[in-house]
Amino acid sequence: MKKELLDRLEDLSNRVLAGEVVFFVGAGFSLDSEGNSSSRLVKRLLARFLAMYRVLSAGTLLNDNKKVGEDLKSLYTGLKRTFFLPEDFEHFDQSDKVQQENFDKLVGALTGQYYLLNDWMCSAYSEILGHLAKPADVSRHHDDLLKQIAEQEDVLLDRFSAGNDKVKLATINLDRLNRLEAKWRGKALFLDTMGFGQPEVMGGSPDEPTIEAVVDSYRSLLHPRHHILARMAREGLCPILVTTNFDLLLEGAYRLAGFLPLDRKVEDVTVPPTRWPTFTRITQANQFYYRPPSRRKAGTALRGGQQSATLVKIHGCADTYRHACATSEGEVGTLETVLSSLVFTFREIQNWRQDSWSRDQLLTLLRTRTMVFCSYSAADPVLHDTIRNVYEEMAARAGSKGRCLESEVPETTDAPAFFLGGVTSGEFHGLEVLRAASRAVGVPEGNISLTSHKNYLGFHFRSNKESFPHIDEILAWTFHRVYRKRQRQALESELRSIASLLLEGNGPTDTQVKEFIERFDAFCEKEKKAVEEASKTTTATEARDGLERIIGWTTRFHPQFLRELALADLRQHRSDLSDAEARKKPWYFPAGENFSWTAWGVVVELALRRIVAALVGNPELWNEPRRWASPSPWLETAPDVLPVVEISPNEERPLPFSLSIRFGTSDPLGQQSPAHGLLRKRVFWTLTRDRLPWSTEDVMTPDARSLWEWACLEDGSAIIEELKDKPWFTEFHEKIFPSDSQETPKKILPGEA
Repeated sequence: MKKELLDRLEDLSNRVLAGEVVFFVGAGFSLDSEGNSSSRLVKRLLARFLAMYRVLSAGTLLNDNKKVGEDLKSLYTGLKRTFFLPEDFEHFDQSDKVQQENFDKLVGALTGQYYLLNDWMCSAYSEILGHLAKPADVSRHHDDLLKQIAEQEDVLLDRFSAGNDKVKLATINLDRLNRLEAKWRGKALFLDTMGFGQPEVMGGSPDEPTIEAVVDSYRSLLHPRHHILARMAREGLCPILVTTNFDLLLEGAYRLAGFLPLDRKVEDVTVPPTRWPTFTRITQANQFYYRPPSRRKAGTALRGGQQSATLVKIHGCADTYRHACATSEGEVGTLETVLSSLVFTFREIQNWRQDSWSRDQLLTLLRTRTMVFCSYSAADPVLHDTIRNVYEEMAARAGSKGRCLESEVPETTDAPAFFLGGVTSGEFHGLEVLRAASRAVGVPEGNISLTSHKNYLGFHFRSNKESFPHIDEILAWTFHRVYRKRQRQALESELRSIASLLLEGNGPTDTQVKEFIERFDAFCEKEKKAVEEASKTTTATEARDGLERIIGWTTRFHPQFLRELALADLRQHRSDLSDAEARKKPWYFPAGENFSWTAWGVVVELALRRIVAALVGNPELWNEPRRWASPSPWLETAPDVLPVVEISPNEERPLPFSLSIRFGTSDPLGQQSPAHGLLRKRVFWTLTRDRLPWSTEDVMTPDARSLWEWACLEDGSAIIEELKDKPWFTEFHEKIFPSDSQETPKKILPGEA
């Protein structure tokens, strides 16, 4: 990544750590997961409307065919006239490239009038359903009628999408629709057409009672960015997230991070309790003011100090609609309430200003937090105007008050907003929001560029494999820096006490703790420099691989290490819970939950890095950060249910040795863990539960003092000499350089010939 981008992400990570960031997630965040682009949804709306028009205007299954036919033809004509569609626009030759391109352009024009088309379709659907609801007009052959409509929908959808849209429209549920008031029927059918009730269109079931069912429901829909936002919420750093999206992807990531839904009867005793155990969705006013009763069942009571993360879905939620449709009692009233809360049409987006709970919530966040707009175009006229108005109000109040010196003039980078958008697009609406945010903190107009802004964080799309970075990588690096700073906080507050405990009273001095933190700071600076240099000298693939080597420690190794500690602690209170049962579930234990454990995790990492650097390089260079802190292929983390590193004797890593850390030995870990490729051997450091975070009776596992010496002392060769007769060290060295191998250590460290 370029230095300018890294600097801005460093600023963003500082703001996240301070608890002042709210992520605002837009439709682009989900686009490559489910493919629900505006054009796809427009094609579904057209296919259903035209199918009903064809069947009802020409069929013989209704009693008053003439009246229905006239009304349907009038609607068809009105659609073309209102949106300037050509005659017989749906009868294009799919094999004709020019006709296909013209149709795609037509659909593109309709997506530019998205809210208008939605409004029109809801009204048209209501009028059509009105014919089907009248007893005098309803045929005794409803099944045949719906079958013909479904057949036409399939034909049209296949034609419109050139066979790419494999998800059929859900069959029209006349019984449910006819129980609604006439004004709500079209809106309900509109949402059914959009796929609100279809997991194939809007995937995932976040409220499933078991985490296994949640995992199955999401398949491969979730990307790293979803999990990163969930982890930041789990840390309690970003407990509020705002989104205009209706999909359920973020809820799925929250469940897989270990959150339980606050308003559903779901519990999981295999996840250790934390200060942020639950999440809640706010999609309508009654949920905004809802306070759930205390949970009284064992294992579900919210303890003092525990809080709930919040997903604010200001336009509504597909899951709320699904639950309302499935309600057996009071169905109509519940469903109509939900329908009124879902913002989809031109009138509804205009009336959003009157939706006091969501409007006031957003206004407060804009005034008091740094907003990070993620894949949100900010092109929605009402929301764009709302955001700009808040920043302009702040600018009017800021003016030049409080500034005495020219040096105190704010920079554009002080703006309380960031915008993640396409690197080549320079999105107008996003830049205007950033310009307004700069004015809000008093940046003079002459200092604000019209065409660029430093808080515009450009990314390449995932489909472009040859470019770096993607949005997942920008957010992953941001999280990595947040995690490293979280670790530093832990070192400052808890390192001396936890080291003294584990070293049985003969702990480090203040000077030694200070030196350790300085060594950690130098190491983190080396990581940042490596990411910056990679963007100058490597291909996108190489830069991506290099980044993965760095962030793997905070996305895999440390979270899995803290999971092992949390499970060990949980097992002391739940003897009936097996390690295998708890390990197989994908949950995240926050680094901020127990700073003692987090601080010791840093000791473990630095010890591993330095001993491996001494073994595969020159022990005399033990203390040079450039020798042991640089990302290299001879020491990598690996995906696993346990904290795992793979160690190789040379750059080509032909047969890496896998080292895993675990508590207990009874579980068939080989059956749980993914294959790591061709390994020389997988061995374990096995810990006991009597003194967390580190205690061992296994002679093949290093004691706490040895780890501390690895991580802290200056003379690498002396330590190797002192430790070489210990069984665990002998095994460690033998696995890297087997005695029956002709292989010899190669000096592969950066800067060596």
